[in-house]
Amino acid sequence: MDHVEYIIRFLLGEGNDVFLPMVSYGPQENAKVIIEPSSFFEDGVYMTEKSLPKIPLQKLEGAEILYGEPRIIESDGQVRICADLVASAFFLLTRYEECVRRDIRDEHGRFPGKESLPYRAGFLHRPIVDEYGMLLRRYLRQCGVEIPEPAPGYRHIWLTHDVDTIWNWSNYYRALREVARRVLFNLPDKTLPLKAVRNYKQFDPSYTFPWLTEKDAQVRQLYGAERCTPLYFFMGCTKESDHDDGYMRKTKRTKELLRYLRDNDCAVGYHVSYQASIKRTEPPCEIDRIEALWGKKITHNRNHYLASREPEDFRVLLNIGITDDFTMGYADVAGFRLGTSRPVNWIDPANRNVTNLRLHPMTVMECTLDRKIYMGIQKEDDAYHFVCELLSRIYEHGGEIVFLWHNPSVSEKDPGYHRSLYQRLLRHLIECHDRCPIDETN
Repeated sequence: MDHVEYIIRFLLGEGNDVFLPMVSYGPQENAKVIIEPSSFFEDGVYMTEKSLPKIPLQKLEGAEILYGEPRIIESDGQVRICADLVASAFFLLTRYEECVRRDIRDEHGRFPGKESLPYRAGFLHRPIVDEYGMLLRRYLRQCGVEIPEPAPGYRHIWLTHDVDTIWNWSNYYRALREVARRVLFNLPDKTLPLKAVRNYKQFDPSYTFPWLTEKDAQVRQLYGAERCTPLYFFMGCTKESDHDDGYMRKTKRTKELLRYLRDNDCAVGYHVSYQASIKRTEPPCEIDRIEALWGKKITHNRNHYLASREPEDFRVLLNIGITDDFTMGYADVAGFRLGTSRPVNWIDPANRNVTNLRLHPMTVMECTLDRKIYMGIQKEDDAYHFVCELLSRIYEHGGEIVFLWHNPSVSEKDPGYHRSLYQRLLRHLIECHDRCPIDETN
């Protein structure tokens, strides 16, 4: 499918393809709404510094536009939009600036959210592409076209958990070192590491999977399996490093956990290891190990550390059969990295091909909220209200929720607020259910 056609379809909204002939990108006699192209896609501009928007941005009816002018011209039952909504949406949905500004990366090779145009322009907390869709449908209605708005609500809820580690102490050597440290500094639970090695399911603080599956099941039961999915991402590497735990070397334990999750109706995805994402090579051995233990083909992915370093990395995922990626959130600041609250097919910025890989926009990762190097929100109430504001935007546009909570962060022994915050947010979703009109069949 042509990238322009796909963008217009996306702006019109799901189920509104019948209205596609009424919108044109450039002059067309029979179109009801004409979007005027800017110079964005022109040779000599596209994929160069000249194509990057300049701040401050202008606004069209409250929505920041990246290209064109905020003017509407109406004549003879036709509306001409001088703002280039197609180029603006393309820029955001494809993470275009990350492809052009390759010199901007953090210590893990990630593009920082605080360097992004949406953050610097002050609208990262809004799904601006969804707002473009509202404008386009509004202008069609001004031309007498009865196009419906998407129903408000949560179209899907993904309760995701990255399994970066299953246990804190994998052997007695490490446990004894921790015991010695606790004795030296007179810390509580001095013998906990030894007990955890003997029975990690009962004593290890990181083994919180029974608690997570119980809490997630309450939301899933209410919304139904078609609209709520608990999803766990597993790493397939066996080598331990500074960033990868390598727990797959403990095959029996890992298989037991996978069996437990399957018995509790959870889904499993692939967690590209830190080393594999650096090498940018196809990691078939990693995903093969997980599939061998899981017993099913794995089609969902999230990169460890959210380290999707370049847009082209998605080609690797396509080559190993991944259909859905859940990496699309910034580590340092929460918001709408793709400019939308809805899943979108990845468009390769290099060749503008529309692929079959679906990108799911992350709502929030728990450690983004409180880490001082990220957002540094120290009070639970402040974090709760911040996330609820994002949820209200998603609800308004009929988008989907993607939560990321790591299993150690909900430990009773963790001093932070993430266990309590997660419970509050799940209760919020449960309370929202009665006013969530999206039908399960949609």
